[in-house]
Amino acid sequence: MALAFPLVHPAVTAVNFGVRNLQQFNDVKAGFDTRLSDDVLNAIDECNPPGSIVDEADRGWILPWMSRAKRGAVRKSKPSRNRGRHANTPLEESAVEED
Repeated sequence: MALAFPLVHPAVTAVNFGVRNLQQFNDVKAGFDTRLSDDVLNAIDECNPPGSIVDEADRGWILPWMSRAKRGAVRKSKPSRNRGRHANTPLEESAVEED
């Protein structure tokens, strides 16, 4: 099911999966031709409607330096002179001031 479910989505062309040994691969390989019926997909959608967030943590991990507080602090900082394009400042504020 874990391999078959994402493949139903028209935008998905492949599913990445990992195995540690040949036995695990053979177990996964047995499910390569599994296709979920419309009834099964509808039952899944009833449990968890498309686009819903089950847990707030499911939104994904936000890099600490991309948090709203850090982005605000970065905008106020002066760019470093030795970095070229500055990774710590937004592009619109990355020009280096000349003395």
